[in-house]
Amino acid sequence: MKKQIIAVSAIILLLGLMSSSVWAITIQELTAKVESELTAIEDFRGVLTINQVTGERTEEMKMQIGASQVLGIARLEVIDHWLFEGMIFVADQESAKVRTYTPILHQIMVGNIEDLGAEAGLALDFTDLTSVFDLQTLETELVDIKHSDTGDVYVVRLSGVVDQVQYIWIDHQFRPYQLEVYEEERFVGSMILIDLVVNPGLTTQQLTDLPEVPEVRF
Repeated sequence: MKKQIIAVSAIILLLGLMSSSVWAITIQELTAKVESELTAIEDFRGVLTINQVTGERTEEMKMQIGASQVLGIARLEVIDHWLFEGMIFVADQESAKVRTYTPILHQIMVGNIEDLGAEAGLALDFTDLTSVFDLQTLETELVDIKHSDTGDVYVVRLSGVVDQVQYIWIDHQFRPYQLEVYEEERFVGSMILIDLVVNPGLTTQQLTDLPEVPEVRF
């Protein structure tokens, strides 16, 4: 009987240690680390996949992304989509303009960021990563910590948007890389960033270079 009590006590102690290690960081500490990491990123490039669910249909768009928080310029090149493949979007925060190259029309459309941004996900300001992955203004809750060989992955629940809940995945370097959106517990979309390269030293020319074709302003 004594051995059984010792065994049960040992299991309880082990579970307690495991539980305390899982919650070894508070949401406040995690938020501060993420903000510190994101503000230290001057520029980056990677591959961004956006999924959007409309009814029974799921649309997927894959893009090469490059952005500079120093220059205030973001570039998205659509590399996989049934309709938009080949399109290039260049958003300049200083001029508040988006230049959109459309290979089908063989022209560049120039318009305001607020008018064109939402059409390609540019409503998200990739020149300010703390606004894309906003852990400050919304209600946040650390709901899971997944352990792996490469390090811990933190899952944060964000609420405060009407009829919407978001989940953000944060890697062991405190860099958000995945966002999922739910409305009334129904999955409506996601954004996943892979092959991330931080501070590659992107130039203005690298970010803004477009084919020499006619421009249309509106």
